[in-house]
Amino acid sequence: MLLPAELPKGESRRKAKRREPSLIEQLFPEESRQHEARGAPREIPRLPLEPAPRPQRSVVDNVGARPDDVRTPSHPSHARAYEIAQSATSYLLLRNASKHLTIQDFRRLIPQGTHIEGWALEQGDIVQIIPGRNLHTLEANGLYILKFSSPISAFAYQGHVTRIAKLVAEQTPTSLYSGISPQPGYILDGMDVHAAIEAYTLKPATQRLTLRQLKPPLSRAIAPQVRFGGHPALTQRPGKMPFELRLTLDGPQLAMRRIRHVIYESGRARALSWSGGEEMNVPISEWVPPKRYGELGASGEEVAASEVKEDERAEEMEDVDEEMEHKSEQHKTAELKRRKPHPVFILGFHTEHAAQSFKRYWHRRPMEWEGDHADEEGDLPPIANVDLLW
Repeated sequence: MLLPAELPKGESRRKAKRREPSLIEQLFPEESRQHEARGAPREIPRLPLEPAPRPQRSVVDNVGARPDDVRTPSHPSHARAYEIAQSATSYLLLRNASKHLTIQDFRRLIPQGTHIEGWALEQGDIVQIIPGRNLHTLEANGLYILKFSSPISAFAYQGHVTRIAKLVAEQTPTSLYSGISPQPGYILDGMDVHAAIEAYTLKPATQRLTLRQLKPPLSRAIAPQVRFGGHPALTQRPGKMPFELRLTLDGPQLAMRRIRHVIYESGRARALSWSGGEEMNVPISEWVPPKRYGELGASGEEVAASEVKEDERAEEMEDVDEEMEHKSEQHKTAELKRRKPHPVFILGFHTEHAAQSFKRYWHRRPMEWEGDHADEEGDLPPIANVDLLW
């Protein structure tokens, strides 16, 4: 018996010709012929063209390109300009934002990788965040300066955050007649709208985001903060601790030695130092605003002298209070109006955990400790306000 591969050529051709037509071909012979005619491939000869060289982009072209589509130019002068743009630091300015933002509120908006969840891209990563503050009260004023390692990183972050802000403004319900809020997993233009709304906390959805790039020459108010990483009177003062808190009191004001005693007694009662170091008490100093904008903080001798003066001032205030008891009610009101604003204290800590622990315990808590004698006049103890200086 011969195998199919061993059959003669003539016999194999006859078997191919003997192939019986299908039922469709028997019933509709004309349709089957048209189908065979349409299915015949058309051969078009190709022209012998050489591959064209890839176009080279310049630095100007890279400005309008996507962050993941930036190519290094081949021309020597363009390559040098590209290296300078990559190595130079760049800054973005955010105005009229919330006064209670943290570092994580900005880092959540860094562009993420497409394939791996939670993978932050190098382009768009923030090097430092400098919050603006009122130099008299050290209270945040809603101004933030973002530092980036290169202009391309600043451009990538600016475009990504602006896109999120626009998406949040369009998708957030603003009235009873607005559509329902986006559900988890709703993707629009390649972005999870529900996750973007939850991550965006820089401004309310109804307010316009203004995030612009700082270009020289810088203003007199911004230049010192960019140079020193914050107000020089705050960041460059002697005795600055790695982590610091801002302490103010609502109600009756206490002297610095009284606050130091309350903090010391509370730390001794829990058998653990508040400072996060070996010393039992927390370094505390009263904030003295600079006379001129951009000046450095007071020296160590001036700080020590200010503490002595503050103690003397507290004793004088006690004597004044005793004398005021014999005055009329009108004179009391006039004296209270002439009193200075509430002092601002700065507490220093060695670790961030110690600073956060102190803030969680003392914020909006009465500044007193068990065993203290009650106020002779029956006044309630002051309430502590604690903010992190970062």
